[in-house]
Amino acid sequence: MMSIFASLANINIPKSLQDREAYYNSIFYLITTLLTDNNLNVYSEVLTSEGRIDCTVETETDIYIIEFKANQNAEIALQQIKDKNYAERFKIKDKKLVLIGINFDTEKRNIKDTKIEEID
Repeated sequence: MMSIFASLANINIPKSLQDREAYYNSIFYLITTLLTDNNLNVYSEVLTSEGRIDCTVETETDIYIIEFKANQNAEIALQQIKDKNYAERFKIKDKKLVLIGINFDTEKRNIKDTKIEEID
């Protein structure tokens, strides 16, 4: 994933921080969607009662709940997933839930850090 981000032309990256986060979200979604087979369901901007999840990836056995940040840190992204109870929406499915925070460094134009946590 980092190699693909490194190959993107920097002139296409938006200037505002909020637009950059949305840009990286869209690119991540496209890469994930195009590089997966039919056993994965990838969704962007998933609405819940308390907010909007940046991305979810669902397999036959697992659901990955992903939050993106730009120039912050992956822990903040992971904490948002918890604070806004994003996982609650999926607990009825009886699948393993994996929370993923991803932080992008807009100067290096790539993933800076990630934080992953499984929940029951």
